[in-house]
Amino acid sequence: MRIALFGATGRVGSRVLAEALTRNHEIIAISHGQKNTEQRDRVCVIMGDILDPHSIELCARGTDAAVCAYGPGQDTMTRDLQETLPRSARALVAGLPRAGVRRLVVVGGAGSLEVAPGVQLVDTKAFGSGFSAKQHPVPTSALVGNGLAAQHMIR
Repeated sequence: MRIALFGATGRVGSRVLAEALTRNHEIIAISHGQKNTEQRDRVCVIMGDILDPHSIELCARGTDAAVCAYGPGQDTMTRDLQETLPRSARALVAGLPRAGVRRLVVVGGAGSLEVAPGVQLVDTKAFGSGFSAKQHPVPTSALVGNGLAAQHMIR
């Protein structure tokens, strides 16, 4: 399978990249360019902007599926949770169908953390309310959940 991996150089994305390679997938590793991912067999490293639907379309064209492992940096956590994450979700929902990509897996490191008994971070006001599935229906098949659910999906 040929996979477009957004956030390939981050903590979660680098692990997704390593796992996908062990399963003999071909990866288009997409990053905004601040970190380097070494070129290797079955990995094509390109720069892209996860906030721009046109960039997403160009980066993902010709792939079978997309994985979004984008996450905020430690220094921009609050701003990214409330602004950038919803913008990136909207851009993915707009750009991937134009690229012909019908499968999207979204993984992250913190959203599924339990912050109180029975309450995940994704369900709190601190996570942000800028993106709502009711306001922006996803035209592609999507799984949004924790990393374990995503691992089971790609196995």
